[in-house]
Amino acid sequence: MKRFIFTMAAACMMMGGMAQTYNYFDKADVDADGWLWFDTQEKIDKYVGFGSKFKIQLQPCGYEDESYQYPEPWADPEVPGYNASGEEGGEGAKFGAIVLNPSSSSSGAGLDNPNGGGFMMWLPDCAQMDVYLSCEKDCIVVGLKAGMGDWVKPVDCAVVKTWMSLGSWIKPLASAYQFQFNNVQSYKNANAPYTTIASPKGTKVTALFTNNGKTLYVHGIRVYTYTDCGGGDEPVKGDVNGDGSVDIADANCCINVILGSEPASKYEGRADVNNDGSVDIGDVNAIINIILGAA
Repeated sequence: MKRFIFTMAAACMMMGGMAQTYNYFDKADVDADGWLWFDTQEKIDKYVGFGSKFKIQLQPCGYEDESYQYPEPWADPEVPGYNASGEEGGEGAKFGAIVLNPSSSSSGAGLDNPNGGGFMMWLPDCAQMDVYLSCEKDCIVVGLKAGMGDWVKPVDCAVVKTWMSLGSWIKPLASAYQFQFNNVQSYKNANAPYTTIASPKGTKVTALFTNNGKTLYVHGIRVYTYTDCGGGDEPVKGDVNGDGSVDIADANCCINVILGSEPASKYEGRADVNNDGSVDIGDVNAIINIILGAA
């Protein structure tokens, strides 16, 4: 029995670990796929506004309007977005959004330095970010900036990537009225050390998203971090030692319980990974399957 256990543990060691991620927003406020939609005033009041007390910090435009004011973005749970055919409020359109003001170009198209409305997030780290957008024009153009290693002001963020539409120079994020912008964190600039929104566990990052074209509607956002920000996630299956990841250390904890060198009570029930009422080789197997992605 011992020989089999240690053989399984050795195999597990060669596989490495799988970092656990957490939704940045409270579990009660996101849908089954992890999206926070801006379709209720309660969620808007909770997450969106001006100032660092909000998880989604609105950013005014970088230009003055005819009243010498800097236009500010706003949020409304009932504002209609555009559907895939460009119809405002048409079938398939989302309702409720953060509304980002257009850029200053007279054509409503962006420049290489986006100055439309935006939002900023101070994240503890970043594993994944997705944003759901719609626009009155089938040319969505935005700018991404980031401050790596700390929470900084917008002026201190560096460019990650800019999409633009200026005359014949067109580089849209999407030639669509409606677009699900997945894996925002995967983009990086071309200069080493590369600036990106992706950040390892415990490394703070500032994410700045700015409109670079016509009025843009941000209907929803999905953000996963490596740090648990108290979003109400359930305990991670297989994370026996509670360190936020599932790896060989968790298998070793189960093995220690099986061999009697540690009491199962030390892990507050987490060692019974397969929930069969006991801690045995089946729990070690369950951890290995999680690491392999087979669970």
